[in-house]
Amino acid sequence: MKQWNKRPAGRIWLGVVIILLCLLSLPGCGGEIEGPNASSAIVSVYYLFDMEKISATQRAVVQAVPSGLSLMDAVPEKLLELLQKKPADETLCSPLPEGTVVRTCRQEEKRLLLDLSAPYGTLTGYALTRSNCAIAMTLTQLPDIEEVVLTVEGEPLPGWEQVKLGRNLALTLDGEPEVSPIEVALYFWNPKTGGLQAEYRTLSAEQDAILAAHIVQALVEGPEQQGLETLLPKDTTLLSISIEHRCCTLTLSDAFWTEVPESAEQQEAVLRSVVDSLKNLDFIDSICFRKAEGAAVYGGTSLEQPLS
Repeated sequence: MKQWNKRPAGRIWLGVVIILLCLLSLPGCGGEIEGPNASSAIVSVYYLFDMEKISATQRAVVQAVPSGLSLMDAVPEKLLELLQKKPADETLCSPLPEGTVVRTCRQEEKRLLLDLSAPYGTLTGYALTRSNCAIAMTLTQLPDIEEVVLTVEGEPLPGWEQVKLGRNLALTLDGEPEVSPIEVALYFWNPKTGGLQAEYRTLSAEQDAILAAHIVQALVEGPEQQGLETLLPKDTTLLSISIEHRCCTLTLSDAFWTEVPESAEQQEAVLRSVVDSLKNLDFIDSICFRKAEGAAVYGGTSLEQPLS
């Protein structure tokens, strides 16, 4: 595999600030229920709006639905059972992907340690942020829970290791985040030229790994510009992502490894589209491709070593 040139770009942090402002502007959103009749107050479950079933102008991303449980009767396990169920309102959906189960749920002082099964780990970017917020908003209504710590199969969520999901959605990062968007080049296939062409987008994310996940997701979803085509299978899922020593490691679902172009030239173009797009980021020098199981072999190419 040849060495490709890197496009410079500034390191960014996006807060979840825009999302949080939107969430916190909703009536009755988030936080502990207070007042003289607090113990009899009905706790809400926060579901997500199904983005395919609401107006494009709909700004809210979560909806509070009364659980039927009073504050005295509500416990984390009961609220999590409700979160897993499909809401009656067809415009709403559970923040937990289908098949997600609660592996463990235990409390340490004011922190709830919640470990979820593998399907939750398929969420990335904005979808992950929405789900994390809905879960935290639901559980931190309970007076003895001030923070939710989420893991998947015992492992921290990539890019969220330093994020605290706290009461009133007081999401904080260790250190002061620098909020600024970044322009990145996403490389798609141009059938007229028979090569890759950059499409520029402005992206932002609160953590490096989340920004990189946004780029991979944008490559899967495809170009906005007419005449360009995505090279990644549409049902490709990013199972996990991490960045260490300037190397970005991607674990991709089976679709990426099975729906492989026949020609070596097209296979190289697929890999180049991912590598060139991620190397826009000045904190990434190389990319490791991984499978959920087995050796990472793409077509006739072994990907045991990082590509740069």
